[in-house]
Amino acid sequence: MKNMNPSTTGNSAAVSFSELRMVLDSPKTQSHMHEMAHWHDELEGIYVLTGSMDFYLDDRKLTLSSGDFLLITSSAMHYSKAHDEKDSLFLRLFIHPSLFSASESLHPLLLPFLEDRDSEFLLLRAEKNPENLKDLLLRMHKLLETRPAGFPLECAGLVHILLARLYPLIHQSDVIMGTHMGPDVEAQRRMIAYIRKNYPEKITLADIAEAGLMSRSKCCQLFKKYVNRTPMDFLNTYRLEMSLRLLKETERPISDVSLSCGFTSQSYFTKLFTERYHMTPSGCRKK
Repeated sequence: MKNMNPSTTGNSAAVSFSELRMVLDSPKTQSHMHEMAHWHDELEGIYVLTGSMDFYLDDRKLTLSSGDFLLITSSAMHYSKAHDEKDSLFLRLFIHPSLFSASESLHPLLLPFLEDRDSEFLLLRAEKNPENLKDLLLRMHKLLETRPAGFPLECAGLVHILLARLYPLIHQSDVIMGTHMGPDVEAQRRMIAYIRKNYPEKITLADIAEAGLMSRSKCCQLFKKYVNRTPMDFLNTYRLEMSLRLLKETERPISDVSLSCGFTSQSYFTKLFTERYHMTPSGCRKK
């Protein structure tokens, strides 16, 4: 198995097949997108190997330390940051619902993980973790990394074993469950979804507030509460993330990348890009 010492882990390349992927990650190597509020159809599991990491779900802050395990349900809004700006090492596990069996016998057991819209996370502290949880996750990562014959079958089996270990803990009083919040969360999601869909176009604060069906002042309050950013800062940061992806994955001219991500001024784009990534857009292309 690969060395999992944080000092020798230089990137966070995913190992995967279509319904399952895992990332050995750290604050230094995680995608910048994980630092922005987002959601997805996949279940996301995080197991901390060393150090501590902060996770934000709606307006909750959860600090995970070595041995802790967090399962985030589908569509829960979340993001993560380094705890006290210190390094850590953790496994991220992304499980698409299509991986699970369609068996009528298994369906009721999977419902709490896949269709319980009242809960958005399950947090197990190290002392409450099921036996061999760490070994199970590392075995899964090893299979995805080495890809032996038939590895998707074994990985699918291990995912079902993982949920079988978690299932008896769901209703225990000493296990931390997070419930979905009220209409403010839904409004925040609508505003973020509006930004994600329309970021190439001109967007004003009034446009974002209208997407959430609220005043501009209320819009600013919710962005501060749930993502700790102003609406326009979130918009520009999202535009920068999209531009970073285009610079790395295409040969489009920088001026075209800037314009297609909603920046009408290339000099302003270069200024913001350099402040965030500590390199110029052209320097990014050279790395």
